[in-house]
Amino acid sequence: MAVPESQDTCADFYRLVWPHRAMVLRSAMLLSHNMAEAEDIAQETLFKASRALPALQDQSGIQPWLLTILRHTWTDRWRRRVGEGQVISLEALAAEPAGRAVSPAMPAPDEIEHPEELLEYLSDAQLIEALRALPDEMRWAILLVDIGGYDYETSAGILDIPVGTIRSRLSRGRAMLRNLLLTDQAPGSHRHLQKPTV
Repeated sequence: MAVPESQDTCADFYRLVWPHRAMVLRSAMLLSHNMAEAEDIAQETLFKASRALPALQDQSGIQPWLLTILRHTWTDRWRRRVGEGQVISLEALAAEPAGRAVSPAMPAPDEIEHPEELLEYLSDAQLIEALRALPDEMRWAILLVDIGGYDYETSAGILDIPVGTIRSRLSRGRAMLRNLLLTDQAPGSHRHLQKPTV
């Protein structure tokens, strides 16, 4: 990957940006459908960050800044692929997917009080697969708030949307994710989800 030509900028890049490369790649993996695409998006994000680094004013907010660049990079690629006229609006989607049969090996949705309870029944692959099945707007909200641990204000800033919108997307995204994870019809799944054996 190309790095800035200026010695000072190059040093700043390795000091400020480089330590977060794994976070950028992990985030890209949740947005992409294959590893090669995720690596390309992560590399392009880091390259753009290296070019924009001299203009960065708040070095304490490096991760949200990188995620904003990642979002723009991913959005640009997605728009080039599908074209502006084919974008599906979040508002056109149903609040939740059509009802599906709940697996008997899992607790019913109304029996789950905390999202952490689901993790006992899921492998990382199942969770990533379900996240990838969400609409992009909801996936971003969950990626930032639930996975990244950012507050609503920071997440809304990264996505350039009002705080109320991030709350709405997060609520609907969590409901959809729970529905996907609690069914035996999650994308790519042909069996009931069961608590992994140790």
